Amino acid sequence: LSPFGTSGAYAGYYVAVEPGATHFSAGIYVPEKPVIEALRRTLAADARPFLRVLDAKRLAPYLPLRTDPLQRVPRGYPKDHPRAALLRARHFLVGRDYTDAEIAEAGAYKTFSTAMRDCAPFVAYIDRIAAGAG
Repeated sequence: LSPFGTSGAYAGYYVAVEPGATHFSAGIYVPEKPVIEALRRTLAADARPFLRVLDAKRLAPYLPLRTDPLQRVPRGYPKDHPRAALLRARHFLVGRDYTDAEIAEAGAYKTFSTAMRDCAPFVAYIDRIAAGAG
């Protein structure tokens, strides 16, 4: 659920509902080159706002942050950069799996609307940077 579908221009939400395999994710998967470069520049300069978003209590059930990291720090950044782990990220995703019982108890609408509300600051942070990358 993103303004441009699966294109890597903006962050969004992903919901897969299947018996025994229900999953929710939020963030950006395979961002376009200008977007990932803007995210890296921003995080290299000052990651504190992003880390505050990740430290929020509401986001805790959806962590850890999944990044599918590169083997090396991207060109243009020192190998020993203090935020090298974030700079190596290919994606910025959070999410969690749900049991059938959880979905049946709370209902799909409530479950996923709560998940989207909880992850909205994370998605908004990424989108603010992505909007300036164009």
